[in-house]
Amino acid sequence: MPITILQPNNVKKINAFIIESGGVEHTQRKLQEISKKARESLVGFHDSDIKQILLGFIEFNLERIN
Repeated sequence: MPITILQPNNVKKINAFIIESGGVEHTQRKLQEISKKARESLVGFHDSDIKQILLGFIEFNLERIN
């Protein structure tokens, strides 16, 4: 019978590996880095509802990591 990687025991091992190897912290740093670039790319645009929505999406993603 083939081994399925997403068996409950394997998921726990995968999660532990991600945490122990610093994967969560790396992902958080990358999200902050990309979010900063996204905010900077919006600076040149005049204030508008769409710009505020985009800034809101950035903030929403940053809040998810806290």
